[in-house]
Amino acid sequence: MRISFELPATEFVFHLDIVIDVMFIFDIILNFNTGFYQKGQLVMKRAAIMKDYLTMWFWIDLISSTPYTWILAVSQGIGLRELEADDNLSGALANTP
Repeated sequence: MRISFELPATEFVFHLDIVIDVMFIFDIILNFNTGFYQKGQLVMKRAAIMKDYLTMWFWIDLISSTPYTWILAVSQGIGLRELEADDNLSGALANTP
């Protein structure tokens, strides 16, 4: 959200980014529990739901919903807040041990 709208790194925006990331992760979990229609019939069997979701949409959701900022912060050994608070990403990474 910050990148798209060039918002300053405020406390509210930081928390909003966290909430958005968590909502997308929750959406993946929810999709494993959501039935689907097949030939006009509602399918509610969990194994069939998982198979249907894993065949296509799961991979698209996984790529688009992965919180890359979290992965970057962990891999660089810096806090998420520090990474998000720095408007210049290279500045945050340059200060890592």
